[in-house]
Amino acid sequence: MPCRNNFSKINTTTSYEENLDVIGEIVTKHSTTHNIILVGDFNASLTRRTETSQDKKLKEFIQEHSFIHLLGSDDHPTFYHHNGKDTAQLDYIFLKSKHPTSLNNQENIYKIHPMHPLNTSDHTTVSIHIGITNNAVPNTSIYKDHGKAVNMQRTFQKPKWNKCDRNTYRTSVETLLKEEKLNIDQDSNGLLGLEISKLENILLKATTTAIEGHHTYSKVRKPRGKGKWNKEIADASKKSKDIHRKIKSSQHCSQKLIQEQKEAKRHLRKLQRKEAYIERETLYQDIMQAEKEDQQLFYKLINKQRSSQQGTTKLIVLDDQELITQDDIIEGWQLHFEKLATPSQSTTSNKEHEDQVNLNDLLIKQLCEDIKEPIIPISHEEVSAAIRSLNKNKAPDAYGITAEHIHIAEDVLLPHITTCINKIIEMGAMPEHLKEGVLTPVLKKGKDKRLPSNYRGITVTTTVSKILEHTLQERLNKQLDPTQNKLQRGFTAKTSPLNAAFMVSEAIAEKTDYKENVALVTLDAEKAYDRVWHERLFSKIYLDGIQGTLWLLLRDMQANATSRVKWENALSNPFRTLQGIRQGAKLSTTLYKRYNNNVLQQIEDNNLGTSIGTTNIGAPTVADDISMLPTTPLDTQVMLHTVSHNAELDKVNFNATKNELIVYGNHKEEEQ
Repeated sequence: MPCRNNFSKINTTTSYEENLDVIGEIVTKHSTTHNIILVGDFNASLTRRTETSQDKKLKEFIQEHSFIHLLGSDDHPTFYHHNGKDTAQLDYIFLKSKHPTSLNNQENIYKIHPMHPLNTSDHTTVSIHIGITNNAVPNTSIYKDHGKAVNMQRTFQKPKWNKCDRNTYRTSVETLLKEEKLNIDQDSNGLLGLEISKLENILLKATTTAIEGHHTYSKVRKPRGKGKWNKEIADASKKSKDIHRKIKSSQHCSQKLIQEQKEAKRHLRKLQRKEAYIERETLYQDIMQAEKEDQQLFYKLINKQRSSQQGTTKLIVLDDQELITQDDIIEGWQLHFEKLATPSQSTTSNKEHEDQVNLNDLLIKQLCEDIKEPIIPISHEEVSAAIRSLNKNKAPDAYGITAEHIHIAEDVLLPHITTCINKIIEMGAMPEHLKEGVLTPVLKKGKDKRLPSNYRGITVTTTVSKILEHTLQERLNKQLDPTQNKLQRGFTAKTSPLNAAFMVSEAIAEKTDYKENVALVTLDAEKAYDRVWHERLFSKIYLDGIQGTLWLLLRDMQANATSRVKWENALSNPFRTLQGIRQGAKLSTTLYKRYNNNVLQQIEDNNLGTSIGTTNIGAPTVADDISMLPTTPLDTQVMLHTVSHNAELDKVNFNATKNELIVYGNHKEEEQ
């Protein structure tokens, strides 16, 4: 790394920062798939009392990328100046793990060796002995898919909490916490991530103890045909395949053989339909019986019947290619959602605006770091309320943790989780361990299930991050609600999306009664949540009054987040979310409402659209769904221009095929 040189004309601080940026790009690219060890002479110190600019840059780099420095407060020098007087600690070994628990902290021996008499260098030796535990192996499954070996990462099994011995679970958690000597009170993001990972493993072990027969991981479903199966169907299928094989192998196929193939296929389909009918009738009878005797089974069967109507596809079409095998489908899902999470290249027309927004983001970050207004610590009561608010009986997160894991042992876990959350808000950064989400494609109603574009990605975030987001949301709402435009009726306390529908219906009814014109324009933002521009969003958040450590924390929670696609109990490789906000995360709707708030404010400030009395209701909105109520063609054009201008600045695309305009009232033909 560049050294400090007071006599050089070169700005060494800038050069040092550029070198860190290059290393940072390499780290970001490979951190999701590799354990990273950074070793060398950094020409900056973490222990110097009077910090230089390079010392500060190195500390920021280590914090930003969640590297672990195992030396702690040891200030032994590694550099000895030739004048025989000056010394400094400049040589370091930093660790960053893909799986935090794979770096066993107890086995890592970090040592600064004394200067050896035969060492002619002005630097001494620094060494580390690393104990590696490979956590990826038990979480994989290998099977044959169409003759090809597939190595899939498995998802976690959702525990059957109704069979859990809660006292055993609570006691087991308490015992394991003492044995593991958990220490959440860490000042490093990387070490905090390690401790959180230990806590999650404790909860998984306690679950296995408390629930008899519980398996940590789910089984990967092997690809199967769509038809029902029994011995009779198997025989018919074999006969059909044998005839098909004869036809393929014979040079001159007889008409009799072709007719036999048709009859065999017809017989096979008949048997499959018969079996499907029997299964369907059995299900209906079970539902009717369960309604009288077992309500829990009744609702389970109803949900099964509903979900089976949608089902999962055995084929997806991506970029005009049909993907059929299990591994190809999962890889296809990953490519689809990774593309959505990656910003497209800017065009010449908006390059200047994009550069300005990115520069603003850097300046705001620097301002917040310099001021760093602290966040008031989270209380035990706030964390307890957040734990109770978690939705029960939901899918486990990326590490197998559900709301019940924490809720059942809340009295034991509360101090640890409160300390963890307060450490995160104190640092203004969230450990990367908590940024991983599990994304499940959910088919939109009535859409073709073969096309990935017809699915929305719903992400299950880590349980600890849900608690953190809940505690932050209360504070954000107090600050942001007063400036939220009153036309925004989505995901807002003390109001409902029905209020937006009521405004639209009342406006149309009033204009119709007075024989005046009003139009209803509905706008559909394409992949609205998936394409939120991070730098633009957080510039708006800053202008809305969120500053200091809170701004830094919110910004960090979105930076370098990773997701894995879940499909039929298997997981894809992780990918970075470089744009968009996660559908399913607690703060997503709060953040998105700030993204389009200025559009609604401009419409109201300019009194565009219709009014009821003196109250403007020009654009009733629910989250990303904007409806406009212009009263004249000119009004329509001005409102569309306002929305279009802001959409261009925010990189929002509207789907032209889904936008609608309907005119109501005593309109003239040319106005219609």
